[in-house]
Amino acid sequence: MGVESGPGRPPARPIPPGPDDNSGRFTPFLPFFFIPSEVTGTNRIPARPGFIMAQHPASGSATFGRATAILGCLVLLAIYSQFFRSSIGVIAPDIAAEIPMGADMLGRTSSAFFFVFAILQIPVGIALDRYGTRLTLTAMLTVAVVGAVVFAQAHSVNELIVGRFLVGFGYTGLMIGGIATLARWFGPLQFPSAMALLFASANAGSLLATLPLAAAADAWGWRATFVGLAVISALLAITFFAVVRDAPKDHPFLAQRNRDSLLEVTRGLVEAMRVPGLFYLVPLIAVGYASIITVLGLWGGPYLHDVFGLDAVSRGRVLFAMALAMIIGTLAYGPLHRWLDSRRAVIMSGAAATAAVFVLLGLLAPTSLWLTASLLCLLAFVGAYSVTVMAHGVALFPHSLVGRGTAILHVALNGGTALLQAVTGEVVVGFGDHGVPTATSYAALFLFLGIVTLAALASYGRVRESAPAAARNQPGE
Repeated sequence: MGVESGPGRPPARPIPPGPDDNSGRFTPFLPFFFIPSEVTGTNRIPARPGFIMAQHPASGSATFGRATAILGCLVLLAIYSQFFRSSIGVIAPDIAAEIPMGADMLGRTSSAFFFVFAILQIPVGIALDRYGTRLTLTAMLTVAVVGAVVFAQAHSVNELIVGRFLVGFGYTGLMIGGIATLARWFGPLQFPSAMALLFASANAGSLLATLPLAAAADAWGWRATFVGLAVISALLAITFFAVVRDAPKDHPFLAQRNRDSLLEVTRGLVEAMRVPGLFYLVPLIAVGYASIITVLGLWGGPYLHDVFGLDAVSRGRVLFAMALAMIIGTLAYGPLHRWLDSRRAVIMSGAAATAAVFVLLGLLAPTSLWLTASLLCLLAFVGAYSVTVMAHGVALFPHSLVGRGTAILHVALNGGTALLQAVTGEVVVGFGDHGVPTATSYAALFLFLGIVTLAALASYGRVRESAPAAARNQPGE
């Protein structure tokens, strides 16, 4: 079940569920970095009851004003969510100066955010179907406020982990509910643009988590900064509850909620897991984005501090450039596979280039700060191939399984990130000097990430091609 429009296709329209169409017991969100052109035009937009787009754009100044306000609110929260994802890296040395911890515990602290994203993907989808976006997300955002306060007041590693876990819990449902809500408020012509703005704006969070966060922590301390972030989170939660409505008054979602049980959803996921090629693609889904965010959002800051002695602001400048390179890379990869009419070629080239840069960082980077900074930016740029991996993953599923299939891909993406961040902490400790990170520790880290990327690429090599042109010409697509 889905809503389609594009060249050579009839106008988009709501498609009611058929007796054999279980595509959207819930529709999970695509990841933050997922460029909008990958989910519009040639690719399918998952749909479900409650995710049916209006046949015509919302009309009336009051309705349009409400839709615009909802979009603005979701954009602010998306920026905040991405900010918290990447907020550990630049201030990690400052935290470690007050709360003694090894690299292994730092990795576990950062991974807590992604771990909760992975385990709550399905339950949050069910809650959004049953109770709607407004109530579900307001309750969850309240938990994020508590988490930010716990993190700011932490005096042990366990308290840091709890705080980060709670913040992750609070933002888990944002993009799931956000996409569903926008689909109900914007017609098929306006929805892609609204979603594009949401995704593009979220990337600003990665930038804010570098130099701006470093400057704030340098001026006021990381604890006071996170208290301020908690206050802003609370204001955003209140604004969200006041502004957002699940759907316009006449929308069918308000009259017919999805009441599928967890068991029914699980059965649907098992069906999606049987899609040919998925087993071989999942490793690259789990590693592609994870390897880059593990450097940008976790180890980049400690590496620049421990090896080159950079202070918070200087670290922030390098990571800011890296985050900007990732955004530019995402924009570059977006249309590339359509120009070449091959997802496999783009993905295999991007993954191979990423692995090569990791190896270069492991072998050469400690000799020069300028070389290190250049390689980190190059890594972020070429590593943005993960956007095309997700597009290929979605394309593997038949139309009736897109919603459940995307759920599986997203669990793999966040679960892989959580696992990789925890494991790399052990690598940094294992190659350190009695547990203290050294240049050798980080060289081992980069080489490890390169090897993992190559292993995932070898698995991906067995996945069939899914050319964009073929997808456009496929009946029913």
